[in-house]
Amino acid sequence: MRLCPLAALAALVVGGCAAPLLNLHAASAGASIGAPPLVRKTPPPNCGKYGPCSIVVCFKSPVSCVAFATDGSVQNTLTSGLNSAQGVAADRDGNVYIADAGNAEIFEYGPYLKTLIKTYTDPGEVPVDVAVDSAAQLLVVSNESTTPSVSVYAGGSTSPTAVLTDPKAPNLTGIGIALDGHDNCFWSLGQSNDYKIDEFAGCSGEPTKVYATKRVLGGLAFDEANNLYFVERRGFIKRGGYGAHGEIFRCNGTMQCAALYKGRAGAINFDQRWKFLWTVTPEDDFNGLQALAYGSGKKRGGFGINFGYGTPTGVAHVPGPG
Repeated sequence: MRLCPLAALAALVVGGCAAPLLNLHAASAGASIGAPPLVRKTPPPNCGKYGPCSIVVCFKSPVSCVAFATDGSVQNTLTSGLNSAQGVAADRDGNVYIADAGNAEIFEYGPYLKTLIKTYTDPGEVPVDVAVDSAAQLLVVSNESTTPSVSVYAGGSTSPTAVLTDPKAPNLTGIGIALDGHDNCFWSLGQSNDYKIDEFAGCSGEPTKVYATKRVLGGLAFDEANNLYFVERRGFIKRGGYGAHGEIFRCNGTMQCAALYKGRAGAINFDQRWKFLWTVTPEDDFNGLQALAYGSGKKRGGFGINFGYGTPTGVAHVPGPG
């Protein structure tokens, strides 16, 4: 799912063991990221002790997507063909989907971003986030366009099989996208103190508003019980200027939403075992990756990764092949 800025990436403790901070800028070129399916499934084989087998992060500057292992080692770095990489997602086979706003395309890569499998097109749109079901039969995209929309790609089609809009909000901007376990589409959109989350039942028809706020919304995700999680950004005055915290909210289904984690958060995704909720921090003064305990929202730790450059735009977790 989609994030915001980031220059340094830090992750926290998992399983109570600590590891040294790693500098990926000095590591060998290469890295790939992915996101877990939004539908419950048996955990894939060969996943590291932190849950996901691979973490993919896309950057605004330099434009790239990097796949790295849970031990911090770089698996691959993708730069060729990217124009403005934004949100990312992954299916159960470890294939990674990248929303490229500059190319108006979604790229599907194999594990570790090493092989381009397919390109999904929608000329004239500005895709900023992407979600896919575990079987890769339904792909949905949030478009930050003049008329914001959700593009739906069903049955393996590389062209939209449906385009969804909110007729009551023609001037708002598309932000995040997610699928629940029943393949309903959830879309965050808004601008200028007018933000909301829409639900499209069955990813079709007109939407139902499930949440509204004056604060900026960010990434969306669902847990195995189909509870909605989302990021809401709250501004504050800090030394030298203005800052913002990204709070993660957890809902009971899609209602009774309350803050689960108050800190720095951008894009969010669960790992393959539904154990941790991962978020990329988009702050200018602190950029990092955090793992939050499922249910409690408490920070977990274990390793840290410092990219040393870049503004991250998306993060996802992918199972390893086979």
